Amino acid sequence: MDTGDRVRHQRFGSGMMGRSGRRMKAHRAARNESRRKAQHATGPTTVTLEVNLRVPDINVKTPDAPVRRITNSNARFLKVITVSALPKVGDDLKLSTRTHAFHATVKRLDWHDDKNRFVAACHYAGRSMTPEEYESLRADPDWTTTSLASGS
Repeated sequence: MDTGDRVRHQRFGSGMMGRSGRRMKAHRAARNESRRKAQHATGPTTVTLEVNLRVPDINVKTPDAPVRRITNSNARFLKVITVSALPKVGDDLKLSTRTHAFHATVKRLDWHDDKNRFVAACHYAGRSMTPEEYESLRADPDWTTTSLASGS
């Protein structure tokens, strides 16, 4: 192999690595290591997430009156929370009011430019909700109630 072939092989990498190739490889390794250390030093990142919660209808039973049904099909409860990582569709989120803790299932996750954050559409994880849990959610100042626009 003459000198011209050796230079060509070094430039186009057919298995032979010259001094400059070894230096570049060492530089990349050092750069990647410093990036890993910088990411570790900053700690975990957090994400602001707005929860849009749908809750089931509530049956309120009292001994002296007939069963009263609270229909929540047009109502949503909103709360802005901070999470360590974005949830995926189907993930379980642990949410709470000031007096009760409960779980919700993520049904959809969207980015909203106007709010500058992700919005997670969630359903209450249980089939039913007690009147006490519902009242604590409705009365909690951290949660906001909104009504969906009617179809007519």
